[in-house]
Amino acid sequence: MGNKKDIKKHIKTLQSEAQDIINDTAVPIEERIQRTTDIYLQAEKLAAEGSLEQKAYESLLTDSSRFYAEYGMYKESIPKYLQLIDLRESLYGQEHPDTATAYHDIGEIYRNLCNFPVAFEYQRKALEIRQKLLGEKHAQTAESYNNIALVYYNLGDYDKASEYIFKAKAIREEVVGRDHPDMADSYVNVSYLGFRHDDFSQALEFYTKARDIYEKSLGEDNHKTGIAYYCLGITYLQLSEPKEAIHYFCKAVTVLENVVGVNHPDTALAYLGRGYLGLGLGIKSNASDYEYKALSIFEKVYGCDNLQTALCYNALGWLKYTLGENNEAIAYSEKSMHVIEKLLGKEHIDTADSYHSLGLIYFELDDYEKACEYFSMALNIYHKVPMFENKIKDIEKDMEKAEYKNQHKTEEEEMEYYLENMDSGEKIGTRDLFLETLTKIGCQYEFGEEEDDNHIYFAFQGENFIVNARNDMQYIHIWDMHWAHIDLYDSDEFSRLKQVINSSNISNSVTAIYTVDEEGKTVDVHSKSVILFTPEIHNIEDYLKLELGDFFHVHRYVNLEMAKLRDKEQKNDSIEN
Repeated sequence: MGNKKDIKKHIKTLQSEAQDIINDTAVPIEERIQRTTDIYLQAEKLAAEGSLEQKAYESLLTDSSRFYAEYGMYKESIPKYLQLIDLRESLYGQEHPDTATAYHDIGEIYRNLCNFPVAFEYQRKALEIRQKLLGEKHAQTAESYNNIALVYYNLGDYDKASEYIFKAKAIREEVVGRDHPDMADSYVNVSYLGFRHDDFSQALEFYTKARDIYEKSLGEDNHKTGIAYYCLGITYLQLSEPKEAIHYFCKAVTVLENVVGVNHPDTALAYLGRGYLGLGLGIKSNASDYEYKALSIFEKVYGCDNLQTALCYNALGWLKYTLGENNEAIAYSEKSMHVIEKLLGKEHIDTADSYHSLGLIYFELDDYEKACEYFSMALNIYHKVPMFENKIKDIEKDMEKAEYKNQHKTEEEEMEYYLENMDSGEKIGTRDLFLETLTKIGCQYEFGEEEDDNHIYFAFQGENFIVNARNDMQYIHIWDMHWAHIDLYDSDEFSRLKQVINSSNISNSVTAIYTVDEEGKTVDVHSKSVILFTPEIHNIEDYLKLELGDFFHVHRYVNLEMAKLRDKEQKNDSIEN
């Protein structure tokens, strides 16, 4: 075994070798992670057998625990951090900066694993020590404020989260300056607050600032830079800018795969972002591949009871809905809801969001009674948090629509309802009201070239629409032109299309039609809808967004039913053969 001096020297050599291997970018990251893991296991075994002295053992545990944490092996890092804490308490006492750092680091691990009470306790200890020994205006004190803020954020105490985020930001501006990576960490947290309040413009501003700092100070091929790319992708997705979203999601996947490997939960988060985008663009196979990749990583690293895993369950619920697998859609969505309830309780805003999401699934499946039930549960939580007024309005609009649908009113009854509730005072014209509403929901528009042309051209969620609106008419005509095409001479596909369009027009409020383009040799699919548009309509911006959303529902319906017919015909052919 050798004497203690030889063992200490051997372990020091192994530590140095581990650092060299993990930093050797010429070797694939998965190989580097495995080889480094093996070396640390060898060193720890040697240390245990040789009764390594405390200071040398502290050095080994410091390196190995940080390695496991950096590369997403959170559960494996906990026993190492607990040993490190015991050692530092023994060597330096509890009130020491190095002990505080160990408290802080294990607190972050527990936060990632969604054990928020334990995470908070360790972070609180670290903050108290740093305040006492290092003072208020110190980078490590700011770090503690920043990460305690994340625990408050996860627990739903957004006032406290905001207080600590801006404390950390103010200290960092004074101590490290505005171009330091720590400053970028604060910008990321400010973006979280913007995202929570649906202020995606604010989120974009601060995520962009963070990205610029990370790229300049750490380089593009860095863990934090890769996460910033993912955050920008999600933000652009919320802002309905799919081209920008795909750009950043692709960068995030590439960087994180190369820097922390394909089995890291942050890489899984980038996969999930790609899945969201694929689902939004109707590329279901792409969405499915990425969402299942993400789920396998989350379940392996975190287990089933984790917020990231729940996020993935929810995404799969929507995917299953679009594929027409309704039972699985409900199963995944409910699984997500139960995990969030278990971790955060039944009064948390994230729990309300899971109720809202499940309500939307039931609404899309025409179970309006169930939709109303979950919308009501979401509203009960949100009404206790008045800062989310816009979110409350969104859910109330969904609730109103579900309740109305649940009464099984006909279209004629719906028109009569609106006409009965119109007052006789002077009103804004329909065309002017429509243009005003487009501006409020963030849509730019153009007019037809002719002076008397009443057509308005605009884009919503990446889709181009044409609307005919006149001030002297109470209805508007909405067209979604040329959104699908098939070969004119593909008689089988043409036959399927005619069947599906007929069934779509029975099932959906938006009418689908096809036209034949002899010159282009295609059959083109269009959609149209005629809706009432008057000032008396409650929450008219949300009303318009919901009506436009029905066009996307027709897209999904037609694509899904066409695929079902193809599958059915293939099965019949295989049986006959």
